Amino acid sequence: MKGIVMEVYEDKVIVLAKDGSFLEVSRDNRDLDIGQEIEVDDNNKRIRGRIIRRLASIAAAFILLITTGYGVYGYYTPYGYINVDINPSVEIAYNLYNRVIDLKGLNEDGNILISKIKNYRNRTIENVINEVIDTAVEQAYVRPEQENVILITITEKKDKVDDEKIYKLVDSHIKQKIENTEVILIEGDNNIYKRAREDKISPGKLMLIEKAIDLNKDIKFEEVAKKPVKEIMRMIKEAKREKEKKEERKKLEKKTEKEMDKIEEMKFNKSRKAKGKKEDKLEREEIEKFRKDETKKDEEEKRLK
Repeated sequence: MKGIVMEVYEDKVIVLAKDGSFLEVSRDNRDLDIGQEIEVDDNNKRIRGRIIRRLASIAAAFILLITTGYGVYGYYTPYGYINVDINPSVEIAYNLYNRVIDLKGLNEDGNILISKIKNYRNRTIENVINEVIDTAVEQAYVRPEQENVILITITEKKDKVDDEKIYKLVDSHIKQKIENTEVILIEGDNNIYKRAREDKISPGKLMLIEKAIDLNKDIKFEEVAKKPVKEIMRMIKEAKREKEKKEERKKLEKKTEKEMDKIEEMKFNKSRKAKGKKEDKLEREEIEKFRKDETKKDEEEKRLK
């Protein structure tokens, strides 16, 4: 049967079973959280005596929280989503209390991955993210012999989740297992989330695809949507390099054009200057000839007198 974790100790947890009894259950090195639902059996030690009163009050408060008034609405209503993209695409829905209330795959690999994760409800966001990553490593979606990229996208109503904390958590956790892994964290919004749901992909993947298309208009959305994040990032980097090359070519062409214009201008000025000298010489010769002619006329007139 199932039970809810009420207290967590180093080697054991106290669980409220569905029949109302309190059981002492061995942790068995499991990473368990208060409020998490786990499987228990009747072989576990039942707790009796004075401790029951304290546990009963804790249980009553917990049950009150999730079954009355705002508590039930707040507890089971998604407050935000964290998407983890490798090639498996997984979405974690969490509530106002940063407890996971749903986990689903957004593609075939995502469905395979989450099928390996049990009892995720009521656990902390960080705990479930770590298990998603661990499972991805176990299932060889993240491999030590290749370059890996993990994309984390956070979409929430308000800035309640500490983005930097999540990034550091994922980065340090994965690098304890596989060094050559790049972690990218981006923030989504409700508009992007809605469009991503229509396209049946994660918000983060949608943003990466749109960025790739913006850099290279030849990229087709339908083709890229099926590719893993690592491949999309490679396409973006290649498109950026190509764009930078084109910009450099344009700058070089513009510079060359300016230099050619300058050379043409210099040629023109030189030609005009040479022409000017020639014209000046002709003009001087004409003036000299005119003067000589006038002098000759004057001399002729004097002679006739």
